[in-house]
Amino acid sequence: MVSGYNNVKACCNTTARYKADTKDVKNTTEFIDRNWNNEGLKKERRDILNGRMPQGCKRCVEKTPKSWQMKRRVHRDYKIKDLIKLNYLLEDGTMIVPPRSFDMRADITCQANCIMCGPYSSSKWESTVKNDKVNISKYQGDFVLPKHNIQTDFEWLDRIDKVPYLNLAGGEPFLNNRDFSYLYKNIDKVQNFRVISNIQYMPDEIFDFLEKYSHKITFMVSCDGLEDIYEFIRAPLKWKQFVKNWNRLKNIYKDKTYSNKLTIFWVKMKYNQHQLKDAFKFFYPHIIGTQPVDQFPFLQEDSINEDTPTPDNVKLDAQFIEYTRMYAKANKIKIPKIIKGMMLEKRQTVIKSRHKGKINLKI
Repeated sequence: MVSGYNNVKACCNTTARYKADTKDVKNTTEFIDRNWNNEGLKKERRDILNGRMPQGCKRCVEKTPKSWQMKRRVHRDYKIKDLIKLNYLLEDGTMIVPPRSFDMRADITCQANCIMCGPYSSSKWESTVKNDKVNISKYQGDFVLPKHNIQTDFEWLDRIDKVPYLNLAGGEPFLNNRDFSYLYKNIDKVQNFRVISNIQYMPDEIFDFLEKYSHKITFMVSCDGLEDIYEFIRAPLKWKQFVKNWNRLKNIYKDKTYSNKLTIFWVKMKYNQHQLKDAFKFFYPHIIGTQPVDQFPFLQEDSINEDTPTPDNVKLDAQFIEYTRMYAKANKIKIPKIIKGMMLEKRQTVIKSRHKGKINLKI
C-alpha cells in the first residue's frame, strides 16, 4: 500500500507503517521501485514465511481471533515458500518480481473537509489547518504531512501483465489525476478493480468508462449522512450534487447481475447515528458498509447503555462540543438543528460535572 508517499504499509488495516525512501524520487514508478523491498516489509515477509504473525497484524487478530489461524492455514495449504523455489522471493524477504496488487492512496488532493478526516488525507484540510483562525489545530495540527514533489504516474502498470487487485482511493481519486487514459489502457489486465470516491467530481469520461467496464469495478461511494447532515459532515460538499451523481451511478448498475458492486461506505459517528435507518431506505437495494469513526474518540457513537456518564465520557462530550463549534466556524457553515440538540444535552452533563474539577473547558 502506497500512503501519501511518506510511508508504506503491507495493507490498509495494519498498524505497522514504514518510512519511505523518497530521496530524489520523481514519480510513483520510482517510488515503488525504491520502496518495494523496504526493510520493514521484508521483515513481515520473513515472519509470514516462518508462520509468525507480523506485529502490524495484531489489530485484525484481536478483532477476529481466528484470522491469524486462517493465514497460517493458507501458508500451509498454498505453500507460500514455493515463491522461493520460483525465484520470486529470497529467504531474507526480498521480492524479485514487481508488485502486482496495489492500494494507491498516493495523493491527498481532495475538495472536502470531512469532519472525521484531517490534513493527512485531504488537501482541503491541510489548507484549513495551515490558515487556522479558530484554533482547530488543537485537534488537527499534529497530522500535517511533510511536502513532497513526487508526481503521480502509472508507468508501473504498463510493466505488469496481470494485476489481481487495484484500489484507487485518496484524497479523491478523480481529482488527483485527471488524465484517465491509464484506466482504458490497463483495465483488461486488472482482475479486481475498486474505487472509493465521494462522487462530487465525476466527469463524463468517468461515467463513460463505468458504462463500459462496470462489470469489473467495485465502486464504493463515501457518504456519511443525508441532506443537511451530509453537508455538515462533508463541508463544503453539496447534497444536491451528490444525489445527481448517485442517480447516474445507480442507473449504470441497475438490474445488472453484479449490481452489488455498487456500495456505500458509511462512517458511524454521533452526528449521523440517527440517520442510518433512513440511509438504508435511501440507498436500497445497495449495501451500506459501516465503520466506526476511529480518528477522534469524542465523535464515536453514544452508548445506549450508559445511564451514569463517567468522567472520561464527560470529557469526550466537552471535546465534542468544542470541536463541533470549531469545525462549523472553520468552514463557515451552520450547525444542523438536531446536532445543536445533541450539543445542548451534552452541555448540561458537562456543566454538572465541572464542579468535580474533571473538566476545565469553556462551553
